[in-house]
Amino acid sequence: MLSITDEWFDSFQEVYETFSIDDAINETEMQIDNRNVIYPE
Repeated sequence: MLSITDEWFDSFQEVYETFSIDDAINETEMQIDNRNVIYPE
């Protein structure tokens, strides 16, 4: 059964308007590749 909640948007523009610059990732940080980093358990 399909359930449409309040989180459903009709267009990408509506979704885009929910974005906040305060929640955005810094552009330089998004290019960091941490796959070779070994974290202690």
